[in-house]
Amino acid sequence: MNNQIIILEVNEIAGPIMDRFMAEGKLPALERMKRESGIFSTTTDSTGALNPWVQWVSFNHGISATQHCAKFLGDDSTVEGTPFWDIGGKGRTSVVQFPMNGRYSKHVEVFVSDLWSESPIVFPEKLKRFYEFSRSAVHSQPTDSKWKTLSQGLSILPFLTSCSLGPKFFALALRQVLLERVRPVVWNRVCLFEKMSWRVFSAMCSSHDVQLGVYFSNTIAYLQHRYWHFLQPELFDNSLTKRRSAPPAILTGYLELDGEISELERRMPDATIVLVSALGQVPHLNAKVAYVPKSIDEVIRVLKIPVPLRLNKLMAEQFRFEFESQEALLECQAELDECHVGTAMLFQTTSSGTSMLVKCGIHTTVELGKVIDNGRGVEVPFFELFTLLSVKTGQHDETGILWIREPERQHYQSPTPIPLVDAGRTLKNCLKSDPRSNLELVNNLRLALESNERNSAALG
Repeated sequence: MNNQIIILEVNEIAGPIMDRFMAEGKLPALERMKRESGIFSTTTDSTGALNPWVQWVSFNHGISATQHCAKFLGDDSTVEGTPFWDIGGKGRTSVVQFPMNGRYSKHVEVFVSDLWSESPIVFPEKLKRFYEFSRSAVHSQPTDSKWKTLSQGLSILPFLTSCSLGPKFFALALRQVLLERVRPVVWNRVCLFEKMSWRVFSAMCSSHDVQLGVYFSNTIAYLQHRYWHFLQPELFDNSLTKRRSAPPAILTGYLELDGEISELERRMPDATIVLVSALGQVPHLNAKVAYVPKSIDEVIRVLKIPVPLRLNKLMAEQFRFEFESQEALLECQAELDECHVGTAMLFQTTSSGTSMLVKCGIHTTVELGKVIDNGRGVEVPFFELFTLLSVKTGQHDETGILWIREPERQHYQSPTPIPLVDAGRTLKNCLKSDPRSNLELVNNLRLALESNERNSAALG
């Protein structure tokens, strides 16, 4: 009996969009997987914030947000509870790569923290340069030098070659470097990063004869956030699309996923494959503009904002300020709240304890010549300190997908959605079983749903 299980944590898959591409015949491996899998939709509590760094911990730990206490990206070392790979890694050779806010476990042979971790753990040692390059690539901004990232990339060429990345990939990478001398082609860069990350994960699984593999990808989520208006232009103001032809960005992201599923079919035909998205995405009809500081240190200096004890960059447009006390945080908060562009507040903040997330709070187009006023006598042109990052036309949705293809390849379509926490808890419980036994994950999810229904009937 085959006891391999590979869990693909693909952030924010949009089910209707994937269905559309499958109906067009563009995703044959995913279409095959859907026919041969237990198909569930997941839901999460919409009363709280729909943030993937919260929902992924809920799934991975099988407990609610109020129990695991994750609030921000970078909370991986402080979240409560244990992830399923801590349970499943006992008696199973395990590889875990990039889990969002994922806690390290001593029971796994290969562990690579997510690219936003403030205290990253990377094991074994040979993966550290790959991690540093990946982190630098993900955190780069339009104003950053591309040469640092390029030099880091050259330093890991021998390692990437050992992971079976061949001449075709390196030719694509070289072409991308040359293209970016003219203009940035961000979506293509993101898809190249996906190819590289998957190849490293695949190589680690092969070299360690993996029994439990966990791979997180943010590629599709990123592309949908930024390119949905090209996929369904009829939903948006035509000013977003009239200036250039539609790039095949979102389709390319799904093609990468289709290729990964196809490879697993060839290499691990009898493995249990889990595809889970935690959240989904839907079109953001009021397109959201994102601006970022050219230099956060310069923003703090010019606008005379109190300097935090520690400052870390999280997402491309978001920073985490740490303070020695809540009083210091409140003092900084008051200064940030004074900063305006016209009547709009310059900063958007979220606080918890002595931590504060900070990003530009202006999400509509800023006209040239607009000035930042810090409320204390300092005025400076907006575009002297900030630059346009992107226009977001996809937004989070509480409905995610959960597909499980077991060795028997039996199709089952769940008539009702399952809470994401219950799905994670069921996976965790199944992994407590003897590593030599069949997980029977689909059947156990069906039983969990039946139990939920009985409990609801008893209460109602």
